[in-house]
Amino acid sequence: GDRLPREAKKNDRVLIFFAGHGQTEELDGKQCGYIIPVDGEMRNYFSSAISMVQVREFSKRIPAKHIYYVIDACYSGLGLKPPATSKRDLELKSAGGSFHEGVEGYLNKITSRIAVQIITAGGKNEEAEEGESHGLFTEYFLKGLEGEADRNKDHILTASEIGVYTSKEVSVASDNEQTPGFGWIDGEGEFVFILPG
Repeated sequence: GDRLPREAKKNDRVLIFFAGHGQTEELDGKQCGYIIPVDGEMRNYFSSAISMVQVREFSKRIPAKHIYYVIDACYSGLGLKPPATSKRDLELKSAGGSFHEGVEGYLNKITSRIAVQIITAGGKNEEAEEGESHGLFTEYFLKGLEGEADRNKDHILTASEIGVYTSKEVSVASDNEQTPGFGWIDGEGEFVFILPG
């Protein structure tokens, strides 16, 4: 909360990865989600954990144009804003945010806009399962980064493409017990990776 706001610049890209415990707390009929740091207390969430509200608010302190939260924790879906309802969000979710060849300037357009995006290990009521060497979500997230999420093989990988790929693959691998969520906290751009080749 102190270092990144001082070090990040306007056109930087920041990726924040968290793998660990998550927990929910019910207050007045509302669910509050938390990620538990290594020194956090499993019984005192408010004073020792990081709320998903804080995670969303944290990005407002970072001046970077593109911020991508990757959270492998139980119940991390509470970090997402309500499901997409705009036509644009629904089109990007169904298309996976992939780069469409032949659409002049598309890549420039999506990278020139602010993008604060998040991908979570599962829904707000779902536990994150373990894989062979990482959490199941992290295993498929890494496979996606290695190129499996590049649906149209253009070597340009968007956060939305990773979201579509990871959501489907983790859901299948977990027998639909865990379905990653993804979306925007702010902005209309895309966090983009350029793959080798």
